[in-house]
Amino acid sequence: MVDRERILCLDYVKGMLIIFVVLGHVMPEDNTVHSWIYSWHMPAFFILNGMLLSYTSYVRKPLLCVEGVIFQGIKKLIIPYYSYGCLLMVVRWWNSGFDVANLKWQIVDLGYFWGIGATWFLPCLFFAQLIYWGLKRLSFQITFRNYIINRLFMSLITIAIMIIPFKIKADNVIAMVIFRSIIGAAFIELGELLFPVIEKINGIKKSFLLVTSVLYR
Repeated sequence: MVDRERILCLDYVKGMLIIFVVLGHVMPEDNTVHSWIYSWHMPAFFILNGMLLSYTSYVRKPLLCVEGVIFQGIKKLIIPYYSYGCLLMVVRWWNSGFDVANLKWQIVDLGYFWGIGATWFLPCLFFAQLIYWGLKRLSFQITFRNYIINRLFMSLITIAIMIIPFKIKADNVIAMVIFRSIIGAAFIELGELLFPVIEKINGIKKSFLLVTSVLYR
């Protein structure tokens, strides 16, 4: 499949989000700017991811094959998660004076996809994408005659699952990881709903640049 043209404004937003994440991690937690960044930066990443998945027709990809969603997700998210997680685990173990108990809990957190530090985002995004893919594929089976009604119906279902983690209390680590992913899937769906707006803005920008180039030749 031929790669589609990059939407530069999404790259710019991604760069800005990365900068905010770095700022949030180096600031003290009692800082007002730190609290402000943490109030929106992770949902923004999932929303942006939803826009990109919509642009690349992610839901139309197969589940199991080299180019499928599971294999690609493992390659791009799970392998980096374990690679960086193991490195970070060794560094923290060294800083703890090679404390065995410290190493044990880090291995447990890494194995259960809870993550070490900020690495939790990678498996969370992986499972959130799978949930999003599954729900959207379900929409291919539950089809109303009216396309808008069908899309709205499935979008409401996807966003409504965000309520589940707030209604069910769970102390189990795996359940909490799933709940994280459910919330992430809802924000991914929100990103897909917002993507047509980005496409229109990008189209208007292209038209403006084209007209400008013609006028100033």
